[in-house]
Amino acid sequence: MCSHFTVTRSWKLLWFPRFHRCSVPPVDGLPYCSSHVPAPLAAGLRRLHQRGQALAEAGFCVVLFVLLSAGAVDFGYSFFALHTIAHATSAGARIASAYQLNGRGPCGTYSSPATATSAVDSFIRGQVGGIATINSVSVVECDGNICPASTDTANCGNTGSTIPQVVVTVQGTLPVLTGMFGSGPRSFTRVQTFRDEGR
Repeated sequence: MCSHFTVTRSWKLLWFPRFHRCSVPPVDGLPYCSSHVPAPLAAGLRRLHQRGQALAEAGFCVVLFVLLSAGAVDFGYSFFALHTIAHATSAGARIASAYQLNGRGPCGTYSSPATATSAVDSFIRGQVGGIATINSVSVVECDGNICPASTDTANCGNTGSTIPQVVVTVQGTLPVLTGMFGSGPRSFTRVQTFRDEGR
């Protein structure tokens, strides 16, 4: 009888040592079996298995770290870009509220709405820069919930019962950095309302 380690194949297709007993007469006074695995070889197989397991764990950790990093970068950029756009929209609405104070038309509305819109559009695009793509900027004067405000002197809405307002709307898209949240540009819309100081 002799005791030794043999190598068997598990269901995971990995080689593991297994304790086994066999009944073979000793050779030259030493226990011997035809399937005997020397201790150094068994130890080497164990080290090989441990190294493979460590490599697989390291690969999983690297992939997880890359995914988390990419998601953090994408989310951080989007948060920063939208904050900048919201600030630029608010500043543009403030400019629109005081635009052409000395040259308003009937009912205190813009004498040239296109000029006012162009001025606000240029300012907002300058503030945003290349952070995002601005598709459109609109500037609308309102009398309470009535938009646009009437330019008919007989129907001017600024009678004290409504608050004259100017509404600035910015629409555009954010660029894709890592593709973690979709492969296409993400659309955004920002709206800011200020009291129209010219009416």
